[in-house]
Amino acid sequence: MLDFFLREILWIRIPFSMSGKADHQLSRIGGTSLISLMGFYKMTFLRPNSEMSGDTRIAGDHTVNSWLDLRMEILTKPSDQSLWKSAYEMFYERISRRFLGPMEKILAGDNREGEGFAVCAIQCILIEFLEAFYLGKVYSLPKTPEEVENRVKRHGISEVELENLCQPNEYKSSASLFESFLTTHKPFKQFFDDKTAGEFYKTVRCGLLHEAATKDKSKIRGDSDKGIAKDTDDGLIVYRSALSKGIQEYLESYKAELMASDELKKGFLRKMDDVCQIRRCYYFAYGSNMDEAQLRKRKVYVHETYEGHINGWQFKYNKNSTNDGSAKANIQEAGGEQHVYGLCLEIDKSAFERLRVKYEIGYDVIEVPVEIPVLTGESSTLVFAKTFKSESLTNSPPT
Repeated sequence: MLDFFLREILWIRIPFSMSGKADHQLSRIGGTSLISLMGFYKMTFLRPNSEMSGDTRIAGDHTVNSWLDLRMEILTKPSDQSLWKSAYEMFYERISRRFLGPMEKILAGDNREGEGFAVCAIQCILIEFLEAFYLGKVYSLPKTPEEVENRVKRHGISEVELENLCQPNEYKSSASLFESFLTTHKPFKQFFDDKTAGEFYKTVRCGLLHEAATKDKSKIRGDSDKGIAKDTDDGLIVYRSALSKGIQEYLESYKAELMASDELKKGFLRKMDDVCQIRRCYYFAYGSNMDEAQLRKRKVYVHETYEGHINGWQFKYNKNSTNDGSAKANIQEAGGEQHVYGLCLEIDKSAFERLRVKYEIGYDVIEVPVEIPVLTGESSTLVFAKTFKSESLTNSPPT
């Protein structure tokens, strides 16, 4: 019994080493190797569902089903670089057909009759898209008033606090993405600092996308031999032809980085899943569901893992087993200073649904705010995650 208790509560069989990376900002469990995170799942997890039709084209002739097939291969053989090259080619074909190609056609005439506005608007769309891929971040849609009201009532969080919260790997404002893209990547960083990147975002990106005009004297010009941008006393000047060339140069360097970085690959997978509307969720796992072997047996693929706890709850062995009447792991609201420690797992929504239907019989699904330790300057420490709780209780001992 003591061994059982230690295994369940103290995570003796926890699958990942207790380590964190500052570049993830939240305290994360699991090293940086994509292969180490994926290897034990070989041929044991299920193909996820997409909210889009499988024959929807996402990149030329590539469809949602094309990505789902390639995704399964990648997760089965994560070290196969030929698969990642195919993934990059799919990504490149999407932006080439939908953005780069149209830009080239607009610029081909070089009439300089105002077409720079249309070109720069496309470039602004691409900058946010490319940096979101690099960081592996998905745009968070605003919550409806009903969703906000429900969370405020359920979790006792103010609307202001809720407005400032953001799930890991999500973003609400594109300003930081523009600034990081322009100031950290070649060739842009030699032309932009924090000040000029901020000016570009406010006066060019926001001006074009909100009012179809640049703001505060910023200008778009066609010269390509004067660099990408220039900060002058008379406003910021952006050279749209050079900006197009810079984006092409960045794409080549991104391909090389992607092939060599497990972190970029995880971000790439998250963004391609979002493009194909393959939804993910956060699941707060406690008890035996923190066990690597059990996750593998249940065919759950874990994309990211964070250590965390929920406040005002207590871990109990009091859920009545539907098989033998013994006690299984459960949580109960306790208030005060009680905490339940566990793992906050980023998994496919379809995998969570499989857990609910096939394995967590007799449990209800609830949402809990999980407190995640912060390693860097992240504004939010709460992650809204799904978990399992049962009202079918027993006084029998666990087995």
